[in-house]
Amino acid sequence: MKLSEMKGELGCTGRRVQIWSAAGLLGKQAAPGTGTHREYDEREVERARVLNLLSDLGVTIGIQAKLIDHLLCDHKSRSVLEHLRQVTQSN
Repeated sequence: MKLSEMKGELGCTGRRVQIWSAAGLLGKQAAPGTGTHREYDEREVERARVLNLLSDLGVTIGIQAKLIDHLLCDHKSRSVLEHLRQVTQSN
């Protein structure tokens, strides 16, 4: 998935994705000036989905870095994330 598609699906800005990538929370972006576009796989899109939710909740990038792997691998955490998604979408 290209950045523009991911931004549209998640409702986030390109700047957020750049920050997550620079912090090592998403895979590296294509080399600047090469004319190639970065493609994000489904795993990275799911990570971005969680990071975007955390950003919307005001969680700092440093805390996001500490939480992301735990939130994606633990079943109970995934249930909490799903609940947070529903709550934030209804507001």
